[in-house]
Amino acid sequence: MKPQIKKGLSVHANKIKFITTLLLLITPCFAVPQILPTIPNALKNKVAVSVIDSTNADIIYQYRESTPMLLASNMKLLTSYAALQNLGANFTWKTTLSYSGKVKQDNLDGNLYLIGGGDPMLTTQSVTNLFMTLKHNGINTIQGNLILDTHIFNQNVPSSELYPEPYASYSVDPKSLIIDENISTLALHIKANKITFDTYRSGKLKFDNQLKLINAKFACNDLSDYVNINKSRASASKSKKQKTSDFVLTGNIPASCDGKNINFYLLDTNQYNRQLVALILKQQHIKLKGKIIIGNAPASTIPIAEITSQPLAQTMWQMNKQSNNLYAKSMLLSLGAYRSTNDATYENAKNIYYQTFKQNLNFPELKVENGSGLSRYEQLSAAHMTTLLYTMYHDKESSNFINSLPTPGESGTLQTEFARYKTQLHAKTGSLSDTKAYSGYFYARNGHVYAISFLANGISRGDIGKTELQTFKQFFADSLESLNMIESKN
Repeated sequence: MKPQIKKGLSVHANKIKFITTLLLLITPCFAVPQILPTIPNALKNKVAVSVIDSTNADIIYQYRESTPMLLASNMKLLTSYAALQNLGANFTWKTTLSYSGKVKQDNLDGNLYLIGGGDPMLTTQSVTNLFMTLKHNGINTIQGNLILDTHIFNQNVPSSELYPEPYASYSVDPKSLIIDENISTLALHIKANKITFDTYRSGKLKFDNQLKLINAKFACNDLSDYVNINKSRASASKSKKQKTSDFVLTGNIPASCDGKNINFYLLDTNQYNRQLVALILKQQHIKLKGKIIIGNAPASTIPIAEITSQPLAQTMWQMNKQSNNLYAKSMLLSLGAYRSTNDATYENAKNIYYQTFKQNLNFPELKVENGSGLSRYEQLSAAHMTTLLYTMYHDKESSNFINSLPTPGESGTLQTEFARYKTQLHAKTGSLSDTKAYSGYFYARNGHVYAISFLANGISRGDIGKTELQTFKQFFADSLESLNMIESKN
């Protein structure tokens, strides 16, 4: 099976492919004149930088630009490109409610099917609306089973992050049918020096609360900085009558965390969906005589209602602004699900991903794992990152692409950084335990728009790593100011 790929960007892609290939072949490392600040000694073997003019691809500055680097969430820029090229900005995911059998008065003498289309933004309210349509059609009883069809994604994606946190909300894997991003929420309360919490969308899970209140005036911008969750270990000393917990919550909590919420990835997706759909049926007073099971809907089912997601361009906006890994992984799998024979969703998707870049841009060092950057494998050079940015700057979807990037002091993952450049910087951030990345566009005072990529790998642990990270951020900020100082040649 040879995946089909949309053609496009031939003029600019071919131009930049030629320019970049030529420069990587004939330009020795560090040969570009010094325009940005000197690379700090602590980072000389850890960073790669590329800055080019988005109008004409003129090189402004490069340093270790051809070195393959881990990208962290900068990988989402490549996934955005692959999704726009193959699925299109107006692509939508659909979730369908259908049935087999016959409707007799208020009874469905047959099975009901909830068919997932891979929509990563599907909500409880959307699914409830589907079942309300069933109710509005006068059906109160289902004599058969309710079958959750999850066949569209028949393979999953791997995620080789450095220090995996399996219960973290950013670790959620894409599924054909996923509701509320499969997230369980814990709402924390502090009263009379005691910590309690409410849980939402956690089913029948039980929690052992070992959280401790500390007398410290720490800010609590993110409750996940303080709360750890791990699976309980059964104790042989516990009596059979004593109920054991499923998870243990530990951590030292400052009083400022009162009223804060934290999201976890706790339930198996099928388990999550079964419990949620059962609750919706109960709320809508729809009686199910059979069971909620996982299976495939036959082609002959009769549609009752359908939910259509927002367009892909809007999903890309949320993915890049908030660095949503689930959305990126879902986009990747959707390449295989909707643009191939889908005999092996992940393998087909990965082939399409590679062929898209080979055909249009030729990035031989590119490695793809899941499309989100939550990976120890996904990599690209800084020079080729700015090649991609140049290409997208001239694409018909440039406005959607650029506006999807975080901006300082206003939106997304740059909201609290580099506020001085809030009207000038549009950049995707990326972070792993030893990786930091900024790639995007800088609108300089001279009227030029620069495609920029600053990648740092191998950041140390502990206090040394904190110093290196701060040094890298300062180098990035100083570099932006240097770009502002370039005089226009016009």
